Amino acid sequence: MKQISSSMTRFQKGVVPVMVMAGVFSGVLALVLSKPIEQTWWALTMATLFSIAFGVAYRFRIWPLADEVFDCGDHLLVRRRGEEQRIRLEDIAEVDLRRSGKSQHRMVLSLRREGPFGATVVFLAPKHFSFNPFAKDPLEEDLHSRVEAARRRG
Repeated sequence: MKQISSSMTRFQKGVVPVMVMAGVFSGVLALVLSKPIEQTWWALTMATLFSIAFGVAYRFRIWPLADEVFDCGDHLLVRRRGEEQRIRLEDIAEVDLRRSGKSQHRMVLSLRREGPFGATVVFLAPKHFSFNPFAKDPLEEDLHSRVEAARRRG
């Protein structure tokens, strides 16, 4: 059983939101303590708007990510919030790697049948360094070829 999801997923889902909100809170607290409340209303408003925007972005971009994905040969084991799902390779309709900037590569698995986590499973894939910006990701290529082979067999 080999982990194919990024080891940074727990950091992204747990530590980053706490750090961001702690930074916002400490900045607002420092501003409020240094000036009268009448002069800091705009800072409180901006901090509130930022917190709401961050919460919405977090809800739709980070929260749906699987915590861990393991390659078990003929199936994938997906863990998310304490639940597990086994996905047979022949049940995967499409494998898609979406590169979103330099920090994240999101692997999207579209499933033929909806499971406990829905019709798609999304996880952060580990980054593979290459000097060629057009090079295919080895994990995506391997998974795609194995899914095609499993479909042909089944």
